[in-house]
Amino acid sequence: MKKTLFILLLIGLPATALFAQRFRCGLSFGATAAFPQVTRENAFGKLRPRAGGNFCVTVSCRLRQQLFLEGGAGYFVNYYKVLYDDMLFVHATGSPFFPLKLAFAKPLGTGNLILAAGAAVQTAFAKGKFTSGITDSTSMTAIRQEISVKTFPLAHLELGYRKTNEKNRIHQLSLQFFYGLLKQIEGEAYHLAAPGDAFRYVSRNHFTSLQYTFWFGRKNAEGMNVI
Repeated sequence: MKKTLFILLLIGLPATALFAQRFRCGLSFGATAAFPQVTRENAFGKLRPRAGGNFCVTVSCRLRQQLFLEGGAGYFVNYYKVLYDDMLFVHATGSPFFPLKLAFAKPLGTGNLILAAGAAVQTAFAKGKFTSGITDSTSMTAIRQEISVKTFPLAHLELGYRKTNEKNRIHQLSLQFFYGLLKQIEGEAYHLAAPGDAFRYVSRNHFTSLQYTFWFGRKNAEGMNVI
């Protein structure tokens, strides 16, 4: 028993030290704004983003002194609204997502400028094709959406600033952009008397996020964990 415990300690302590130097876990949350695109305009239709939110748990691995591989898992909710004549339709998209990116830290002032690029996967709990919308019999107006729910790829860019405060805690504020590579939602709004003159739009789930991240752990005396 003592021999087994000694072997476990002999292996575990260096492994823990290596993990502490190479890896760090972060918890982030932020405000998002989605950007669907108009594909056919008319005099009655408008698209407007609304604020959403997200959170993500991230693990960062230091590959070199200023280069890191970061991956995580999170959940986001995006909103946009369709205005057509006197009608208002608000759409919400909520999905788990899994980002993976390379991040470069460049010293700037008392902290680090963070530049990152990578990809993310947006998935769903229930998959398939759905139709949503509303019809107003008073104004004789309809808004319809065809929604494809499946796994979607997203390109991911990030610009941020990471700083260690006087209590030796590491904080980060960043602006992130996610670019959807596939069409997810196709919608139209029209007067029932003139369905051929429809206002049309698509969403690939492009969105931006103003993100705050708290990195667990502290910087050591040599700065090994400044990431």
